[in-house]
Amino acid sequence: MRIFCAAGVAFASVATSPLAFFALGVDPAQALEGEQQLRIAEADDAEKQAFEAAKELGTIDAWEAFISNHSTGFYADLARAYVKKLKDGGASSSESRTSAEQAPTQEVPKMMRPSVGRIALAPKPSSIKDLPVAAKLPCRSRSAARSENSTEPARIRFINYGDDPIQVFWIDGDGKDQLLAEIKQDREAAVETFVTQPWIVSDADGHCIAIAQPNPGPQIFAVGSEEAYEDASSQKSSSKKKSSNEKKSSKKTKSGSCRSGQIRVEGKCMTKKESVGYCGPGYEARHGKCVLRESSSPPAKPSKPKCPKGQVWSAEELCHYDD
Repeated sequence: MRIFCAAGVAFASVATSPLAFFALGVDPAQALEGEQQLRIAEADDAEKQAFEAAKELGTIDAWEAFISNHSTGFYADLARAYVKKLKDGGASSSESRTSAEQAPTQEVPKMMRPSVGRIALAPKPSSIKDLPVAAKLPCRSRSAARSENSTEPARIRFINYGDDPIQVFWIDGDGKDQLLAEIKQDREAAVETFVTQPWIVSDADGHCIAIAQPNPGPQIFAVGSEEAYEDASSQKSSSKKKSSNEKKSSKKTKSGSCRSGQIRVEGKCMTKKESVGYCGPGYEARHGKCVLRESSSPPAKPSKPKCPKGQVWSAEELCHYDD
């Protein structure tokens, strides 16, 4: 039966007339069904081969050519999915290999520029004394300072407690100064930056005061505070203004206080050794004044000298003739 059907199908490819099938003793319906199945199998095999060819090329043009010839079915839907993937930025394995050979290194991302918030009133010094502080570097390190790419954010509050305005410059990736803020007395400005972006703080004339290097997270950088930064990694900001220092200094001067190891002589602070030269020979500093030095033993009474015969002696006239 199979051989007969195969012969019938083979014959049907040449003559599909029902009379021909009856002449051979074959049911025309069965013969036509067998021929249709063979054609579907051949079409499926051609579609699969075309799909594999488009997949090997892996380009949008190849997939669109496949879809134009095979617009329906499972392979067509799969081809459309490949086109969408390529248009959304994906790449086939062959394209990925080609790109890797042509560009072995990835493109360096563009450096993020810091942003500066609005100028605000500076907080009370007592409220920031326990806050983290940005590292303070000397101005001599300026020549080597420049920004680098980083994804670790930082936030610095630049606070001016001094009497004069300050300027805040960002040192960009080329090592150039970018002025981003001018802060007056008792004002502050917050900047959103990154840990690899150094900053220069200068006076109003552009003279460097210090270089601020951010640490991760929020922090402060105060200018004009009472205590200078001594350790850039662990320094805590003090909380006194320069004007407050001057008032305290004037109060100490009025009360007569001098530094440790000094005494006050006639309104001036000096060491005891310096007071000897200041008061001069035969004098000493006592009770804030230069006074005549006192002997440790009472002075001896002058002995009465022997005068020539006929003369007498007195403390006022010494030896003289008594009138």
